[in-house]
Amino acid sequence: LVVAVTAAGYSGGYSEQVSTTGGSTSPVGGSNLPRSLAISGVVPNPFNPKTTLSYEVPRTGHVDLTVYDIRGRRVAQLVSAAIEAGSHTVVWDGRDSSGQAVAAGVYFARMSDGRNATTAKMVLAK
Repeated sequence: LVVAVTAAGYSGGYSEQVSTTGGSTSPVGGSNLPRSLAISGVVPNPFNPKTTLSYEVPRTGHVDLTVYDIRGRRVAQLVSAAIEAGSHTVVWDGRDSSGQAVAAGVYFARMSDGRNATTAKMVLAK
């Protein structure tokens, strides 16, 4: 049987039985590509003095990954570039865009690809 599945995981109807002769099958577009835009990890968290953010990009295109403080003020731009689809990492060293060490506290990493956005909470401990 063959079934169509969308990128969101919804499946359509099933086909009649299909016969095959050897070989193997794999998902269209490759099985290693992420299904959605995501910040998949912040390690360590809490952190001092730096942390590594792992993120997933489902399609090649422009991505912004920005750090904000608890009041919503922009602290640092970690990524603002065309990024290939796949898994990536970036390190934040606990400094703002002018190179100054930031205060201990709660920060948010916000990632956007122009269509979707996701946010992760980070805690800088001193």
